[in-house]
Amino acid sequence: MTISTADRSNTTRANLQTELLRQAYMALPLALAATLFNGAILCLVMWNNHSHAIVVGWYASLAHICLLRVLDYRYFIRRVLAGRETRSAALRFDILAYLTAALWGTAGYIFFSVVSPVHLAFLSFLLAGMAAGAISSLAVRVRTAQGFLVLALAPFSLQLFMQAESIFLFMGLLVIVFFVYGYSNAKRLGNTLEMNIRLHLQATDDTQRLRQQEELLQETGKIGQIGGWYYQHANQRFSYTPELFAIFDLAPEQPLSRERIVAKYLPQERARVEKLIAVAIVSNKAFDLDVKLEKTNGVTQWLRIASNLLDAGAQTSQDRIGIVQDITERKKIETTLALKQQQLESSIASTNAGNFHYTSAQQVLEIDIKTRKILNIQEESASTVEKFLSHFDNAARNKISNYFSGLDSVCVGPFKFEVVLPCLLKKKPRYIEFNGTVVVDDFKKSYTTSGLIFDVSERREWEAAVKLASQTATEIARVKSNFIANMSHEIRTPLHGIIGMLQSLENTALTTKQQRFTEIATHSAHNLLGIINDILDFSKLEAEKLNIEYKPFDIHACVEHSVALLSSHAAKKGLLLEVNIAQDIPTALLGDPIRIEQILNNYVSNAIKFSEKGFVLIKLSQVGAYQDKIRLRAEVSDTGIGIDAQVQQRLFTPFEQADTSITRRFGGTGLGLSICKQLMELMQGEVGVISEVGKGTTFWFELSLTVTAHALVDTTVIETAPTHYTDYSVLLVEDNPVNQIVASEMLRGSGIGIELAENGQLAVEKRQLGDYTLIFMDMQMPVMDGIEATCKIRQWEIQQHVSPVVIIAMTANAFEEDRDRCLLAGMNDFLSKPFTQQQLHLILTRWLPSPIK
Repeated sequence: MTISTADRSNTTRANLQTELLRQAYMALPLALAATLFNGAILCLVMWNNHSHAIVVGWYASLAHICLLRVLDYRYFIRRVLAGRETRSAALRFDILAYLTAALWGTAGYIFFSVVSPVHLAFLSFLLAGMAAGAISSLAVRVRTAQGFLVLALAPFSLQLFMQAESIFLFMGLLVIVFFVYGYSNAKRLGNTLEMNIRLHLQATDDTQRLRQQEELLQETGKIGQIGGWYYQHANQRFSYTPELFAIFDLAPEQPLSRERIVAKYLPQERARVEKLIAVAIVSNKAFDLDVKLEKTNGVTQWLRIASNLLDAGAQTSQDRIGIVQDITERKKIETTLALKQQQLESSIASTNAGNFHYTSAQQVLEIDIKTRKILNIQEESASTVEKFLSHFDNAARNKISNYFSGLDSVCVGPFKFEVVLPCLLKKKPRYIEFNGTVVVDDFKKSYTTSGLIFDVSERREWEAAVKLASQTATEIARVKSNFIANMSHEIRTPLHGIIGMLQSLENTALTTKQQRFTEIATHSAHNLLGIINDILDFSKLEAEKLNIEYKPFDIHACVEHSVALLSSHAAKKGLLLEVNIAQDIPTALLGDPIRIEQILNNYVSNAIKFSEKGFVLIKLSQVGAYQDKIRLRAEVSDTGIGIDAQVQQRLFTPFEQADTSITRRFGGTGLGLSICKQLMELMQGEVGVISEVGKGTTFWFELSLTVTAHALVDTTVIETAPTHYTDYSVLLVEDNPVNQIVASEMLRGSGIGIELAENGQLAVEKRQLGDYTLIFMDMQMPVMDGIEATCKIRQWEIQQHVSPVVIIAMTANAFEEDRDRCLLAGMNDFLSKPFTQQQLHLILTRWLPSPIK
């Protein structure tokens, strides 16, 4: 902090006034003692010549004033000096001093009536002594001393001049002479004393300021690790600051010397540094050296050694002053920054990027050779923004100028944008990317724009190619998905006729041989349906169109369904199908029961397929629990042929099978286990296999399921006795003659009246003319499809305020989106072809009123 001359002058003046007042107060105790003593002598002399009451009253007044001055002195010592209340203290001091002088002047006037020359001489001597004492003690306050003289001597001199005798006139003249001398002497003594005090205060202030500067210099040296030294050439004396001990890592107990310093470094380092310094000193000039030293302990230290002549103007002067600074950390930072700068330049060089830098204060734009190459600038440098912008079209100029405009309108902060450079001669346009930042200085008077320039034309072409490839892949996936869906529909439609006719044929009177042939054909048809379902599921998974449901279900029911579905196959091969469910498995869980049952069915069917004897075991256990979740583990073990360890590693890969030879015994698509793995991954679970050739296989899966309060009641019926529905009418909307026959045969077995409609248009007309209990609606039909027909039926029902009829989709389209389309159009349920008599019966029991059995 810098203190102005005016402030320092005011402070010095205040300190001077305080010190003068302090000196006056310091002389007060002796002056008061002399006053009381002289007053007592005066009273004793005048006791017999004046009224005792006057003498006692006068002395009492004098003692009272002295007491007040003592109290004022104590107050000054305790509080005034600490608080610097010099103005009020000076006023009190002057008033009490004037009162004392007035009492002495009164004494001279009162006691003058004593005409004895001896007494008059004694009175004159006493007053002169008091005046002289006042001058010496009050000289620090000249005005107070002069006022004291006036009040003490004026009444006495006035009495003298009022007398007619010559002796009194002569004494009056002497008093006046004494007054003039005392008056001028008080001023001279006061000025001398004030000058001495002023010099003392100034010396004290300078000493304190020097001490503060010295402490500040030492603290600055500690912070900056700077040590100072001074060399006197005449006596070859070397002086230094304590910071040098810390710089050279030396203990301060012993004096600093050249020998102690050079001992810290290797010999070759000492000689090199001393030579550099010697050359600098011989040249009789200032020097500033950065020297690198290696200590004896192997540590590297950098020192800055700088020196200058103490009196650079004197040619004969050889005294020097200098500094030693430890700059090791600074050198480390500079080395690191240089390395970072080199790395940054290498990175920029490897990216083929150009750079630019613009400062608004100089209004100069600097660009490198790569920028000129990218922008095809022929000049050596684009020195101004205008020249730089001239290489772009209007659209690019408007965008770029936002970051090189005036301070009030410049876009502050980081920026990144692209501009297009049109090319002639039918060449492709070039895309240039600007990536930089705009920084405004702390005073908001200028700004700096800097950054990099990239030619991103190849990247844009690559991005366009990737986008085209992605669109192509999406289109291929869509075409593939549509193809698989169409193929699935086309295969399912005749397969529905085959399975339906075979099931109807089984219900007729057949010979044993015919029954056997029918069973074989039915089994083959179901195998074909399984293959189609696997391909369809795999296609859904590949297109990411298969969704996992989360609803309450009973895991025990899932196992029972799998056992009921596959127990006949196990019995035909003489296998024992067993179930082991741990008691701590909750009944109600939250998950996708259809997909869990699908995985179980795949595991169990594989176990039955690859086992010739023994058993198949389904085991459920709990391997972990936390909060409201359990970790379920399901295992399906068999006593079949087993799987080789190498084959196990690729078993869950699509199209992989344990036996890949042409003469495979068991067949299959190789998709089942892959589908199981992908389904389990969608449910955040995992699958695996444990097997040994010739001893059997265990397939397992684990997944976390949430425990719920209640499970949904599953009304699935695997096999049930035929139920007859009388007085119910069903409209069958189907264009395929074979499917008409199949569905009609299955429905007639339940005793339902059936009407046919070959397309959706006929279905709408029949619905408007007749009342049906239920409509089975195919999706793909000529004239009008099932979706449009359903929408028109629902619209008519709303307009006519007719109760909606139950509409069941009956189609070979098995994708999830097909089911969603049917439900969104207003259908109530979905039945996928081919379906069995039991599946049809389940739909009827779900949507028709309770039948008469």
